[in-house]
Amino acid sequence: MYCALSGLDQDNKKDSTTFNDIRPCIGELPTLDTMLTIQNYIFPENLPTKYSINADASQIVGFSSSGYMLCDYAEGSKIPKGITTFNLRGDTLCKFILADAKDINVSPDTITRFQTFYWNTDQDRINFLIPYRDTVYQLSSSHSITPLYALHKDNQDKPTGLRSFLENPNGLFMGVFQKGSPAIYNWLGWLDDYKPVITHRVVYLKKEKKTYALPKSSGGFINDIDDGLPFWPDGQTDDCVYMIRTVTEMRETVKRTGSSRQKDLIKFLDDPKVFERDYVMIVARP
Repeated sequence: MYCALSGLDQDNKKDSTTFNDIRPCIGELPTLDTMLTIQNYIFPENLPTKYSINADASQIVGFSSSGYMLCDYAEGSKIPKGITTFNLRGDTLCKFILADAKDINVSPDTITRFQTFYWNTDQDRINFLIPYRDTVYQLSSSHSITPLYALHKDNQDKPTGLRSFLENPNGLFMGVFQKGSPAIYNWLGWLDDYKPVITHRVVYLKKEKKTYALPKSSGGFINDIDDGLPFWPDGQTDDCVYMIRTVTEMRETVKRTGSSRQKDLIKFLDDPKVFERDYVMIVARP
C-alpha cells in the first residue's frame, strides 16, 4: 500500500519558516493487519521506502506502486491545463494537454487543483477530471489517456463544469458548478472552502440510464436506513463511497424522529463513552 505525503516532518510541522525546503513524497506503508491498527500520524521519516516529488503537493493527481501524475498549470496561473506522468524515480514518461486555459470560465484566483481522482478497481486504472471542465478521463497507461464520460449541457449560455466526481457500479455522483446558479450550502449550512462551490448535486443511475438532480435543500440522499444524516459522498475506496462526520456534528444536527429504525443511532450518539471529537465514517456499498 502506498500513500502520498506533503513532505512535512515532525519538525517542519511546527516551524513554518522551513516550508520552502519541503518536498512531497510517495511512501510505501508498512504491512497492517487492519487499518484500525493505525494509532499515530505517519511522517516521511517513519517510512523505510519513499520517493521524493519535485513539485508542490497540490499538483499530485494520483499515484500507484509504479509512478505518479502531476497537474500542469497554465503559465503564470493556477489554472490546470493538463497532466504529466512519471515513474517513481522521477523520470518524465508523458505530458498531456487536456484544456485550453482561456476556455475555463472561473476566476484563476479561486479555481481548485486536480482534486478528484480515484482508482477504478475493475479496470485497474486511475480516473480523474480537470475541475470545471465537462469530461472525465482515464489514465489507460503512462502514455495514454481515454475520455470516459462527458457532461451534456442543456443551457449553453451558462458555463457549466464538473466540480467533483465519484463512481461505483451503480452510478455516478457529480458535484456540478453552473455559473450564475445559487450555490449549495453543505449539510452544516456553510459554504465549502473550495471556491467556486457546487450549484447542483447530480446522480446518474447506470441501470436506468437516467440522470437526476437532487433538491438543493436535501443535503443529499434521504437516509431511510436509520433516519440519520442525508448522504452525499465525500470520497470513495474501491467501489464503496463514503462520507465522514464528527460525533459532535452528528449530535448537533441529527433530527430525532422517535422512529424504531433510529434506535441504534440514538443509542450510539447518547453513549457517554463516545467522545465528542471522534469521527464516524458512513459507507454506502454497491
